[in-house]
Amino acid sequence: MAGFRVNRRDFIKSAALAGLAVGAIKASEGQALAQTARPTAPIGQDVLWLDGEAPASHSGQTWGMPWARGAAPDSALFRATSADGQSVPLQTWTTAWWPDGSIKWTGHAIAGGEKPPAGLKIEQGAPAVPAQAVSVTDSAAAIEVTNGATTWRIGKRGAAIIQSAKAGGREVMTNVSFITTAQAGPDGDDGARPALTRYTSEISSTIFEQRGPIRAVVRIEGKQKSGAREWLPFTVRL
Repeated sequence: MAGFRVNRRDFIKSAALAGLAVGAIKASEGQALAQTARPTAPIGQDVLWLDGEAPASHSGQTWGMPWARGAAPDSALFRATSADGQSVPLQTWTTAWWPDGSIKWTGHAIAGGEKPPAGLKIEQGAPAVPAQAVSVTDSAAAIEVTNGATTWRIGKRGAAIIQSAKAGGREVMTNVSFITTAQAGPDGDDGARPALTRYTSEISSTIFEQRGPIRAVVRIEGKQKSGAREWLPFTVRL
């Protein structure tokens, strides 16, 4: 086999061009695979009961649903219809997005009722409005959530997580707070018990995460407090 000579400059140039060519081929193959693997956007999705049939009654349901990339833009609304074509009031919120900004996962909620639908179809469109929506009032001292005949007053400061709860106009709960005790040490051999310190909840933040019309979620954050000492941070959702 006849010998040949390649200088260093030509070798580096040839290797670089070959690397670029291979990289371009792999990139085009990867793009083709990505386009081929992208799922077809569904028009709608069916929701069925895990037990196979609807219960006699329920107090409201919440669930999540996945969506194919590009199937639903971030601005999409969702509606629910029963198997017989009746519109069912639905509340929706987005929990995850695809890299292109389209919706990946949604959360949904329907109100309670005596005769829930046997199944639902969830698709894009304006949702039906419930006959009696959850009502929310926000003030400097508290947040009030009214659902039918029940009203919850949730504190924004102080110790009371739930300042009051009323059912049918009658107060059934008041000044609900967290109480914690800490013992200074183990019990003694003679049965003596070290001093106990009592801590009470102190709210630092109360905000809405959802405001209806079917479901309202309020997040309360704070710490347990005794005098100047703060301990055990907490987060509560109602």
